[in-house]
Amino acid sequence: MDLDWCSINSLSNTKNFNENLIITKGNKNKSVVSKELEKNFKNVNIDECFNLNLIVKDPKELLTILNYSSLVSNYLRTFIRNKSNKYNEYIEINENEYMLICKYLNWLYDSITSVKNFFSISLRKDNSYDPNNIKLFKTSSYKFCNYKESCLIHKNKNKNKCDKNHFVFDMVVNDIQKLTESINIVGLNNINWVLSNKIIKITYVLDDKKYFIEQINNINLIEDLNSNQFIIDKTLIFKSFDVVSYVLNKMYNESYCFLNFDIESHLIDLSLIIKT
Repeated sequence: MDLDWCSINSLSNTKNFNENLIITKGNKNKSVVSKELEKNFKNVNIDECFNLNLIVKDPKELLTILNYSSLVSNYLRTFIRNKSNKYNEYIEINENEYMLICKYLNWLYDSITSVKNFFSISLRKDNSYDPNNIKLFKTSSYKFCNYKESCLIHKNKNKNKCDKNHFVFDMVVNDIQKLTESINIVGLNNINWVLSNKIIKITYVLDDKKYFIEQINNINLIEDLNSNQFIIDKTLIFKSFDVVSYVLNKMYNESYCFLNFDIESHLIDLSLIIKT
């Protein structure tokens, strides 16, 4: 994809990037976005995500998809954590809940795949994603820009460089895919085992390209692991859901100012929107 975006024609209806405008909108609406997320999380039926048309036809539809992606990831993060708390209280996930988790993750993958082409690809060279990594529940490393929507890279990404993350849909979609694969490989019974404050030992069999899973009561029973073995506890599962939720929230918040107020960003390409 050509990264020289935002031609005069494609942005005829948008406001040019202005640092003061962005800062004013950002400061004024930072709490609004957080409150809106909190409100939506409590009141919106997130199953409505399945009714969304993922073929974007205007900026507000793009923002809606990002909003629901954030809400769904927040729901999953809260749901999985509420099943096992720090007081060792544990509630088993039933089969219907397990299938719904998988359904939400599949929707997240589809939705992020659908919208990622509207955003500039991260140029960071330290993307830690490795498609050949055999470890389950593996996540990428993220370093978001502290200036967020006020970063001058939004004004001109070619002249103003930023070595931090802004819109990293290509990275998080890999993490969503890895999380989905991990959930499917480990399975419901083993997930419940881990959430009950126990662990599982995973052995990857190279010849068969399959995972052998052993349930362990106590980590002290684990002997030395070789390069094809690793353990999974509930903290690792929690982290995977946390990371996806954190990243999707960060990107929704940063895009909100531009998409909601029709402000130009050189990291967002609205010329790809399908007009009807």
